[in-house]
Amino acid sequence: MAQCYQRKVRLSFDSDFTSPEGKKICGSPRSDPNIITVSEEGEDDQVLEALNMTERIASQLEMICQTLASVENRLQRLKGIFERFSDLERSVNNLHIELKTLSEKSRIIEEKTNEFEKAMDFENAELEGLKKKDKKNEDKIKELEDKLLYQEVHNRRENLRFFGVPESTTGVQNTFSVMHNFLKEELNLENAENIEFQRAHRIGKKKPGQTRPVIVRFLKFPEREMVFRRARELEGETDVKVYSDLPKEISERRKKQWPRLKKAREEGKIAFFSKPEPDQLFIDKRFVPL
Repeated sequence: MAQCYQRKVRLSFDSDFTSPEGKKICGSPRSDPNIITVSEEGEDDQVLEALNMTERIASQLEMICQTLASVENRLQRLKGIFERFSDLERSVNNLHIELKTLSEKSRIIEEKTNEFEKAMDFENAELEGLKKKDKKNEDKIKELEDKLLYQEVHNRRENLRFFGVPESTTGVQNTFSVMHNFLKEELNLENAENIEFQRAHRIGKKKPGQTRPVIVRFLKFPEREMVFRRARELEGETDVKVYSDLPKEISERRKKQWPRLKKAREEGKIAFFSKPEPDQLFIDKRFVPL
C-alpha cells in the first residue's frame, strides 16, 4: 500500500517524538536510527487479523457471559426446586409419621375388634344355646298344652253341642225336656225319653231374635254316639246342627284343616280327624301335618 504506516518505538532514551522535528522523521525514515518504520503490506493483514480476532474474542466473551447468566438463572431455579423438594420431603416425612401413627391406631382398633368379635362369638354361642333350650321348652310347653287340650277333649267326650234348637222367648224352659222332645220329634229316636243326661243347658247371653246353643252331657257314651250318628244321617233335613263339644283351640286348628279334608273326601279318599287327638288330620290313614 502507498500509505506510510509508522510505529513509534520508545528506546532507552527520553526523546520527544511529538516535536516538529520528530514529525519530520516520517518524511525521512532513515534519518534516525532509533525509529523503526514498517511499510510492508503484510502488516495490514496482521492488523486486520488481530482486529478480527479481538472481535471474535469479544463475541465469544459476550456469549460466555450470556451462557453464564443463563446458567445462573437455571441455578436459581434449581435452588427454588431444591427448596420446594425439601418442603415436599418434610411433608412426606410428616405424612409418614402420621401414617405410622394411624397404622398403630388401626392395629389397636383391629385387636379390639377381634376381641369384640370373639366375645360376640361366645355370646352368640351362648345365645344359640339359649335358643335351643328355649325351643325345647316351647316344644315341651306345646306338648303339655296339647296334652291338657286332649285331656279336656276326653273330659268333654260325652258332650254334644246343638245349634238351632228353638228357645222360648218367655218364661224359663226345662232344657232336659226340650232336648228329649227334640230327640224324639226331630231325630225320630225311639225311647228318647229314656236317654239320660248328666247336664243340659244353654250357653251365652240371651239376645232378642237369637237362639242360644245347647250343650248336653250324656250319662252314657254309647247313647251320645247314637245321637251324634243319627244327627249326621239327618243332616240337611233339619235346621239343627250337632257338633262335638271341643275346646276353642282345637276348633281353630280343625278349621284350618277342613278345606283339605273336604277336598280329600270329594276325591274319594278316606279323611278324618283322630278321636284321641281331634286336631290331627288323616287322609288314607296317613297323618297330614298342619
